[in-house]
Amino acid sequence: MAPEQALGQTDRIGEPTDVHALGAILYESLVGKPPYGTGAPAEVFLRLLREEPVPPRAINRRVPKGLEWICLKAMAKLPEARYETVRSFSEDLRRFEAGEPLQARGPGLVRTALRLAWRYRLILGLLSFTAFLVLGYVLSLIKH
Repeated sequence: MAPEQALGQTDRIGEPTDVHALGAILYESLVGKPPYGTGAPAEVFLRLLREEPVPPRAINRRVPKGLEWICLKAMAKLPEARYETVRSFSEDLRRFEAGEPLQARGPGLVRTALRLAWRYRLILGLLSFTAFLVLGYVLSLIKH
């Protein structure tokens, strides 16, 4: 299920929703488990909405980068970030198989940094708070 389906956003459901489903099938084919894990439906639902799937290569290093990029693009949270059509998804799979340049790209530096910041947000928050306290203490020492 795509995030827009899970949220009941019927006006956003379209072909990119089907692309998400195909991406999830590809993901499970590559790593042997569903992209948002298993367990109680409510837990899977929350992971679908809040978390990015673990990149396939983090689970199975033998997955080619290009195939991982295709899979993750197909499963992007926002429909606008996915392949627009099933045809463009399948065309990128054909390009991968033929060794041609892909439409999908790996995550850039900014996206990777944001994903890591989100994953470690509690630690970053604590470090920021501590830095703020230390800075305040140092500034109070300078004034006196």
